[in-house]
Amino acid sequence: MRILVETGDYDLMNMGDVSMLQVAVSRLHALWLDATIQVVTRSPERLARFCPHATPLTLHAAPGWYKQSLRTRLYATLPSMAWKMIAQTDRTVRTCLPSLAHQVDLWNAALHGDKTHFLHADLVVATGGGYLTDSFAIPALLVLDTLGIAARLGKPIALFGQGLGPWQQPALYALARQVFPLADLIALRESRFSKPLLDELGVAAEHTAVTGDDAISLAYDARQARLGQGIGVNIRVAPYSEVNPSMMTIIRNELHHAAHTHNVPLLPIPIAGGETENSKFGQSDLQSIQSLLGEVEGLATNQRFDRPEAVIARISECRIVVTGSYHAAVFALAQGIPTVCLAKSRYYTHKFLGLADQFGAGCAVLFLDDAEISAKLTCAIAHAWNSAEAVRPQLLAAAQRQVVAGQSAYERLFHLVSSRMRCRAKQATH
Repeated sequence: MRILVETGDYDLMNMGDVSMLQVAVSRLHALWLDATIQVVTRSPERLARFCPHATPLTLHAAPGWYKQSLRTRLYATLPSMAWKMIAQTDRTVRTCLPSLAHQVDLWNAALHGDKTHFLHADLVVATGGGYLTDSFAIPALLVLDTLGIAARLGKPIALFGQGLGPWQQPALYALARQVFPLADLIALRESRFSKPLLDELGVAAEHTAVTGDDAISLAYDARQARLGQGIGVNIRVAPYSEVNPSMMTIIRNELHHAAHTHNVPLLPIPIAGGETENSKFGQSDLQSIQSLLGEVEGLATNQRFDRPEAVIARISECRIVVTGSYHAAVFALAQGIPTVCLAKSRYYTHKFLGLADQFGAGCAVLFLDDAEISAKLTCAIAHAWNSAEAVRPQLLAAAQRQVVAGQSAYERLFHLVSSRMRCRAKQATH
């Protein structure tokens, strides 16, 4: 059994993406003990540290393995209006000339790199993430292209812990409309926005599930008997978050006020970029948090946060978390820690409101372009602090439900793939 795993994050520098990958590989390994699990990555050393049961399929340059993809070449050169024509032509060719369509898929697979690895996979899995959106259109197209080729070559494909959209890019929407209905299973991390998108794309309900984020499992298992006493802080400064300096000033003032009121430390909880700058998508979180908090007692700037376990452990020291990035909220809520989420862009609005639907009370979402954001942030922090003990059982119960749902989705895939392989083996004997 060979399983090819796509992550959309080949550098493994985002601890949220890494945590989802860790859970996915662990669950796949538990179900297929003898399987070779190949993960596409540019950092085999980091993969070995995070996922000892995985084998790297190494990219040597960005975007490396996929740089010749037919789909991404077209995306870079064609105007938006051409994509409806491309989609219609693709459907016509597959209906009228299936052998030609199959040959095109083989050519595209070959352009993806070492086709021995690609074509010999028995299962292709895309692990969780928020990359299937306009903000990350190229990685999204690459992953969808891989899944589409695999499905058309007769391989089972599945996606786990996915948050979909928002998207307006015609190329991305057209490819999603082709690929998603081919999936054997799509497990979503929220239903508020992603489920309607799947319905719109024509995905059958029996091929979908809402499981929550895979990373919930790691944080839930690390939950402590008691709440901490710090205020966890994260902020994401990047083009896709749309956070600007004036917003940073408001957040800074309110955080200092809260720390002074409760006489507690402000604790950094970086998710993206580790301790290095990720210039392609903005600053690393630690840099952004440092610029936000300045010199604050308890701001351990020399502490390493290059493992999900280290970030989760830091969050366990908190009574509440105030965050502008999604996985800081996931790690907190899964440990029963109430969270105040700060959104400006449509991308983060979708992510946080979807997360709030999954957890309910204890996950507040504020909008940074609100004219009354300063007063609302003061109230939200105070409410989260005062209600922390009361909402903790509800948050933990929500986390547990999602962990069970996630595990069930992987088991469902196992039975589906095993049944298909038995059928093929039976057909081959006749």
